[in-house]
Amino acid sequence: MNNTFSGDNGDISLTVTSPAGCATTVTDNVLVYPIPNANFVPNPNNFTTAALPRFVFTDKSRVAAANGSFIESYAWDFGDPLNDADTSSLQNPSWYYSTDTATYCVNLEVTTNHGCTNDTTSCVIVGPDLIVYIPNAFTPNISGPEANEGFSAIVSGHKQLKLVVFNRWGEIMYRTSEITTSLDGTTKTKPWNGNYNGELAQQDVYAYQLVVTALNDEEYEYSGTVTLIR
Repeated sequence: MNNTFSGDNGDISLTVTSPAGCATTVTDNVLVYPIPNANFVPNPNNFTTAALPRFVFTDKSRVAAANGSFIESYAWDFGDPLNDADTSSLQNPSWYYSTDTATYCVNLEVTTNHGCTNDTTSCVIVGPDLIVYIPNAFTPNISGPEANEGFSAIVSGHKQLKLVVFNRWGEIMYRTSEITTSLDGTTKTKPWNGNYNGELAQQDVYAYQLVVTALNDEEYEYSGTVTLIR
């Protein structure tokens, strides 16, 4: 059998040869319909927080216009195990997930007017909110509440961070990228104990800069002052 395809059509030839060497050829023409390419883009781009767990999905699927082909239908599955109705037939739908942090894998199947199909899957993430709390004073005198003995920033929903403390002349008094976890599960930067080069730093107002990288790789910068009280 000899197959040749040209343009949008395909010419198919079948040649049958007898034992005596007699040959007969039959040729027919068939239409060739293209397979679509399913694709979509989520907004926000693959990540949001539990404060607003909503994604808008923009269809980017394409199909060659051979023999009048076009995408006729869309079948979305948003991968939400908490909702049996997590589907849509809209071209550009949106979906609200629950406020639980999780990864959801979204599937889109597209079908052309000739019944040709293709699908693709991409995952989106609902992560925790970025929460930052920075006190404005501390008393490293071993006589007050333990939580107030050192200066640290309480942070959650982050990937990494860096805290730097300066005196009024811009000299770096303390810096850290370490994180500690208390018994109640609170995460914070490793505390500054109010010392500098092994000596007690004087009672004063100090400046700080905190740079936090969130789970979606965005950086947030916080700056202010903290009072060291003795």
